[in-house]
Amino acid sequence: QHDQRTQALAAAADDVVADLVDQHDVRAQPLQDQRKGDRNRDPHQESPDSRDQDRRDQADQGQRGQRADPGHPALRGQQELGVVAVAKHFPGHGDTFADSHFSMPSINVDLERLQKVELLPFRRAMAAGLDAVMTAHIAMPRLTGESDLPATLSQEILTRLLRDSLGFDGLIVTDAMEMGGIVNRYWTGLAAVKAIQAGADMLLLPPDTDVAIDAVVRAVERGDI
Repeated sequence: QHDQRTQALAAAADDVVADLVDQHDVRAQPLQDQRKGDRNRDPHQESPDSRDQDRRDQADQGQRGQRADPGHPALRGQQELGVVAVAKHFPGHGDTFADSHFSMPSINVDLERLQKVELLPFRRAMAAGLDAVMTAHIAMPRLTGESDLPATLSQEILTRLLRDSLGFDGLIVTDAMEMGGIVNRYWTGLAAVKAIQAGADMLLLPPDTDVAIDAVVRAVERGDI
């Protein structure tokens, strides 16, 4: 707790506005089982490459899910010092093999399982006064009914689940829109519009900012947003 408080103090001293690194992802499936073939990955999704494996190895060393059972000293410390605390990657990126920086993972779980596992750390963070949530570029076909729709672009996940069901009224920020989980399937302008329609408040790092802004403005003018 002392170290996390110190990190919060350092962030505030450096004029950091928001902390985007606080992972709330939970891995329930053993990594060795996923290496034999990700049982949760949709068969139409891209096969993970060596970069994906490197990311999974890093995650296995404790970077993913390390705060799944939080007392939230870091969250409280950040917010007390004026730093926006952000929990990621909603609704949970822990039980994936592929890395959404390069491709779009798929988790084939239902809402009952999400409520018991993936959503637990997010609910606890929200109860502690969480400022913001970052979305995940992962497909959840049993929730959305679509095998190639990332959570970032899903109204079912961002609005109906996060806003309506969980009652979260803070900021919803996307993961980087330049990542493979988005750009491999969606044009920059379309992704920007769909993310906002889904319920996102802030778009992080679109690959072409001008294109994203122009597409959103035109969507507003058409009445699509």
